[in-house]
Amino acid sequence: MRKILFTVALCAAAQPRPNFSGNWLLNLSASDYSAPNTAKPDKITVSIQQQRDHFKYRWERYAGGKKGAFEVDVTVGGPAYESDEAGVVSMEWKGDKLIVTTLYNPGQDRQSENIETWALSADGRRLTDDVTVHPPQNRPPVHVVRVFDKQ
Repeated sequence: MRKILFTVALCAAAQPRPNFSGNWLLNLSASDYSAPNTAKPDKITVSIQQQRDHFKYRWERYAGGKKGAFEVDVTVGGPAYESDEAGVVSMEWKGDKLIVTTLYNPGQDRQSENIETWALSADGRRLTDDVTVHPPQNRPPVHVVRVFDKQ
């Protein structure tokens, strides 16, 4: 029995991680922004460079004629990436999914947290970003599903 469990654990550990590299464009019609108090963007683009567990990405959001952008450079399981624009970003693998946790305004009364689960379709052409936002001051969480198509 031990041998079987060890073999199963080895196979699970040996499975290749998905590669999220590419330029991604939000598919608003496939996304779910139905949660109350959720503002739909006009456009979101994400450019991801992944080398094994190291990620560099640029996030650009367009809404109401305004553009917001930030960049992240982080290693899965490594120290968090911190910037005023991006917040405090850390990543961890959960099977073939990537959990991206972002903390904004840590230690302040405005502290909030986003927990994202990135999943790649079998053909590698669609990235689903399942997001739970924990707003400041213990307000109820907000759930959004963003779907991106590879360009």
